[in-house]
Amino acid sequence: MKRNIIFPVLLCAAGIILCGCENKTSADVTVTQDTSAAAITADITSEDAENIAIADAGINSSDITSIKVSRDDENGKSVFEVDFFDASNEYEYEISAESGEIISKSMEARDNVPTVSAETSGTAPLDTTTVQPAVTESTTTAAPVSVSVNATTPAAKSITEAEAKSIAFDSAGVKESDVEYINVKPDRDDGRDIFDVEFYANGTEYDYEIDASNGKVLSADKELENLKIPKSTTKQSGNKITEAEAKSIAFDSAGVKESDVEYINVKPDRDDGRDIFDVEFYANGTEYDYEIDASDGKILSADKELENLKIPKSTTKQSGNKITEAEAKEIAFADAGISEADAKRVKSEFDRDDGKEIYEIEFYYNNMEYTYEINAADGAIIDKEIDRD
Repeated sequence: MKRNIIFPVLLCAAGIILCGCENKTSADVTVTQDTSAAAITADITSEDAENIAIADAGINSSDITSIKVSRDDENGKSVFEVDFFDASNEYEYEISAESGEIISKSMEARDNVPTVSAETSGTAPLDTTTVQPAVTESTTTAAPVSVSVNATTPAAKSITEAEAKSIAFDSAGVKESDVEYINVKPDRDDGRDIFDVEFYANGTEYDYEIDASNGKVLSADKELENLKIPKSTTKQSGNKITEAEAKSIAFDSAGVKESDVEYINVKPDRDDGRDIFDVEFYANGTEYDYEIDASDGKILSADKELENLKIPKSTTKQSGNKITEAEAKEIAFADAGISEADAKRVKSEFDRDDGKEIYEIEFYYNNMEYTYEINAADGAIIDKEIDRD
């Protein structure tokens, strides 16, 4: 009789011990998972966010024609906003800057995105369902894995001007033999090195920004142009053209007769390390602005717009009430506390604003851009801006 009572009691005790062990094991696993998730959570970079968005969209980075990454605060959380285009669509992503989690994403067909010659990979349409910011066990594990992969991506090799030119031609679907005029120049935008590629072909003007580190097309634009391309841009004798020759090149390009010109200002300047002529003139109710390479007569930039401004009678210093361009630059440099010798990419231009004759002075120093408007009558500083380059 005693044996029959003791045996069930022993079975119950064993069951209690086993249940206790099982609960203890489960608690230990939960603590380990939480600690692991906390340990791998870290802020990501803008490049990480860019790569996460592109990978999720399922497209090749070479098919992207333009991309922009910016950091913002959304409901108290730091996020990266990633906007980019391929040949036919616009993609918009919001990615957590802390974990790399995709908070929201959308895709929209675009009719005005520049055509890209490279073939786009066949991919399924992007799922535009908004992803809720709540972090589950699976998303917490996935996000840090993506960050780790992106962080090990090797740095891209810098491209040459010739390669940037070739990339722009391929994107536009233009043969180099059809190009009438081209200008390629290195520049910086949003903290990165780029190539500005501008060219004319088949009656159309193309403007491209190419990332100098990896050849990616950052922006592309094309528009019909009525500007006449100069018949000759060969070097003049002595490897230098005169102001009169620069003026003639601008008139020929604009299709304007000198007798129709009401006002003209031609001045030597330097831009991106080369000597140029700034040629500004009014004719038939239109303002024309040209930059001419002083070494070979090539047109570096051309612009025209309708103007209702009163034509200035003269750009020379007036007796007693007019400063010169050199004096305007001295005023700007003195106010900024910078020596002209230390400044880079210095530009100065005579203009009119709200009925006043002014000088617009622009220069760069220590990764900062300085822009001044100086009253041409008395040298007063009308406006100034300082922005990070």
